[in-house]
Amino acid sequence: MDVIKVSINVNVCMETCSTGSPHVSTLPVLEYLDLSWNNLYSIQNHTFYNINHLKILYLNNTLLQTIQNGAFADLQNLEVLGLAGTRVSDLSNPDFLTANLKNLRSLSFANSSIKLNQLQMVTEKGLGSLKNLQDLNLEYNTLNCACNLEWLIKWVSENQTQVVFHNLANYFCAYPRSDRRITILNYDLEAEKCHSQLRYYAAILSSVFILVYMMAIFVMYRNRYYIEYGWYLLRSKAKGRPKAPLGKRKIYHAFISYNGRDSKWVTRRLVPKLEQEEPRLKLCIHERDFTGGVSIVENIITNIQKSRKVVCLVTRNFLKSGWCREEFHLAQMGLFEDGNDVLILVLLDNIPEHYLSTYVRLRKLMCRKTYIEWPTDPKEEPLFWRRLREALETSNVPKQQRRTAAYGAIVMEDEELESLL
Repeated sequence: MDVIKVSINVNVCMETCSTGSPHVSTLPVLEYLDLSWNNLYSIQNHTFYNINHLKILYLNNTLLQTIQNGAFADLQNLEVLGLAGTRVSDLSNPDFLTANLKNLRSLSFANSSIKLNQLQMVTEKGLGSLKNLQDLNLEYNTLNCACNLEWLIKWVSENQTQVVFHNLANYFCAYPRSDRRITILNYDLEAEKCHSQLRYYAAILSSVFILVYMMAIFVMYRNRYYIEYGWYLLRSKAKGRPKAPLGKRKIYHAFISYNGRDSKWVTRRLVPKLEQEEPRLKLCIHERDFTGGVSIVENIITNIQKSRKVVCLVTRNFLKSGWCREEFHLAQMGLFEDGNDVLILVLLDNIPEHYLSTYVRLRKLMCRKTYIEWPTDPKEEPLFWRRLREALETSNVPKQQRRTAAYGAIVMEDEELESLL
């Protein structure tokens, strides 16, 4: 004979009782099980193994405190679960509710005695996962109405048409206002500053993000020349451009960096003096020698690499030009060989020192490096051209390295200079 309904009530245990016994598993077609008013303290995993036809389970008014996560895992057809009057106090980790109770329609955690109200914490993971729930009883439970219970208050308000809530007037909040027994429907979330806390944390997070973003922009701006040069090297490597050996890739004596407004001085004075008078030098003039169809940055980097020296014609126009500053910084990075002395500064204007205060790198370089000034007296011009030619012919290797350099390295640079001449 198949047993489909069992009631075992008022089974008094002197010690702690649990449902770890496998006896109920011998009733495979059981549909109704009532274990109310027993001194059950815990329900262990897979207690209800092999009774997957069970639809109604009452554990009301027991001393139940612990329900292991897999206690109801085999009850996929369970529709009614009664846990009223128990001592279960925490549903913050409600795996026993979410474990296979997909067909649960009725759930009761009601407490008939206010003194035994134990349920304090309920989370969305537990009740929110019971999609087929139609009947819920949490009356006479003093809930912990902190900000993390905001979802329950909204969930109850939004689901009153789908779910029957027994006596909502008896859903009390105990914390944080333990001296006032107010219902969850009357609980003032704004009074607990839940939303203000959320806005506070959102404001902090947004501020940190903006600060990090601005710092990243600042760092990228300060190092934009290194970034551009690194990007150029990556693209060159991707395109498979071979790097010419030292001593064979220089085709210019000097790359001339200047502002377009100073082009008359370049074409009428500099080019005739250096390219047409003996010994003739070969200069890279961007208006004449840059390759069409190639980006300005790539043209600058490529032609600086093809030049032994970089001559910066410093004027007020030069300081105002973004491209001139870029040429200066790329040359200062040492795009030839690390540590090589390639920059030659030529001052064509009388620039006050305070005017250079915003150009930190240029000012530092002028403080430690000799620069050549265009004379105001025409009689001193021959001395200017002689000094410029001498600077163009000097070795790129710094003096301290030149003293200890191997003979072969010096000969290599001499051969490079001879090939240009």
